[in-house]
Amino acid sequence: MKDIVINNKSIQFEKQGEQIFCTSLDIANVFEKRHADVLELIYEKLTNEEIKDFTERNFPLSEYKDSTGRTLPCYKLTRDGFSFIAIYDKKDKDGNVIEERTQEDAKA
Repeated sequence: MKDIVINNKSIQFEKQGEQIFCTSLDIANVFEKRHADVLELIYEKLTNEEIKDFTERNFPLSEYKDSTGRTLPCYKLTRDGFSFIAIYDKKDKDGNVIEERTQEDAKA
């Protein structure tokens, strides 16, 4: 699949069946966050019972090999998962309104 540029950073989305994924590593890169912080944010959302159905569908657990060859956890994010995290990042800058709206959308 062709790379997409977001925030002047290139992301390569992967197609599996009907789904398109990027990874939590891509999110960390695009939003200039530590990967550990992105993992924590996703885990926090996965444990939120109100949006659990949404998060389980859109954040499957995966793994990758780092530069030393260690196998480490990451999450794959669907397009909806990516949008959810992007909106959440915007919420960090703009207040709670976006998160409330996103939770309402996830329940629908």
